[in-house]
Amino acid sequence: MRKEKKIQIFATGVHLQSIQVEINNKKQWRWIAIGFEEDNYYDGETIEVYDYADSFEGLFQNNDEQQGNSI
Repeated sequence: MRKEKKIQIFATGVHLQSIQVEINNKKQWRWIAIGFEEDNYYDGETIEVYDYADSFEGLFQNNDEQQGNSI
């Protein structure tokens, strides 16, 4: 298997990419989600998720929000 420092893999329903981060002054390698497939759920509701956002709330919407209703 080719092992490079920055790779992308696919796990069931999600595309992942390796990234080096620093947490509490310690460097670590982590997987981050860079794309989703299939349906996504939170608390029993179908939600739409996004790869990135400028705010926490921007990462997802539930079906009611997509139809113009608030939670």
